[in-house]
Amino acid sequence: LSAYHCTTKKGLAADKPCDHSDGRRKAIFGRHTFNFGEDWNYYTIPIIKAINPPNPWINGSYESHDFSMLILQKPANISRTVSPICLPHPNEDFGGKMAVAAGWGRTTTSDVSKRQSPVLKSVWLKV
Repeated sequence: LSAYHCTTKKGLAADKPCDHSDGRRKAIFGRHTFNFGEDWNYYTIPIIKAINPPNPWINGSYESHDFSMLILQKPANISRTVSPICLPHPNEDFGGKMAVAAGWGRTTTSDVSKRQSPVLKSVWLKV
């Protein structure tokens, strides 16, 4: 699972998602710290497709429907540091409940800093 804005090129007509069928984009597993440019040294699996919500960015910002499900070339090997996440069943309602989001994304807007965190961050958010 990733952010929709990480799977699309901003500025394209209707912010169409990038083509992931070439397998050049990779999911990285089992890391707490991540040094950009050293992915050759990490456990990775190519991403072959991104499935996005039918109406991403309903209100024109990252605050609505900003998610994408990434399809991998093969299943990940489960280990002490790699485990599956739980996804809701269709029509399940989590509105108003708390959920955790995690990643190595930016902690400020791109006009402040283009650097991403090398340490896995997490935050509790209200759905």
